[in-house]
Amino acid sequence: MTQRASTSVFGKKTLQPFRGRILLGICFESGHSIWLYDFESTPTDFGAYREFWVVEPDDTRTLYYDTEGVDTEIAAFHDWNQSVLAEMEWKWTTDQIDITVIGSEGTMITLEGTIDDSAMSRVLTLMQRYLPEPLHKRMFGRHTETGKLGYLKTPSVRVVTQATARIDSRSLGAIQPPDQPVTFGEVSAFDHPYVFVGDLLLESPVE
Repeated sequence: MTQRASTSVFGKKTLQPFRGRILLGICFESGHSIWLYDFESTPTDFGAYREFWVVEPDDTRTLYYDTEGVDTEIAAFHDWNQSVLAEMEWKWTTDQIDITVIGSEGTMITLEGTIDDSAMSRVLTLMQRYLPEPLHKRMFGRHTETGKLGYLKTPSVRVVTQATARIDSRSLGAIQPPDQPVTFGEVSAFDHPYVFVGDLLLESPVE
């Protein structure tokens, strides 16, 4: 069991930190997008856990998760068409990401990518570090599709410059900006797949 983290207040919302790496949509030629949440610590009794989301071209959404029972926690923040307990192997370095997901229903997904800096990732890093708090909250606070408030507080932002992904035997093609917006509530996939490293503060019950 993990110790409850300290909380902060954003307006009238009480937020708690989910710490790790967050990738808000990496989009591919096939029309699929993949969203990643690699939490090294959370204020839940589950501690660390991972979410690997696949959004298909028809907007069908599948959540793959690596910790039994954590889908009940995730349901407070997100909706999906299918949730699948999965075995996952994630390798993050300063310049590479390599993920294998094997779902309990038999699906195998792989994602490999190169992580680097860009002019915009440096701008986002500076904004995350130095924007005045009221402006920072307005720019980086959004509601999920269930109405819960989330707020990025991440002093490091990088970008995936190249990536390949496969779902079973199918390649998803090259990464590209989405043809149509891909959203989770007010949260939209960026044109470029940025990796936010730090805290995702989420509106959560406080015990």
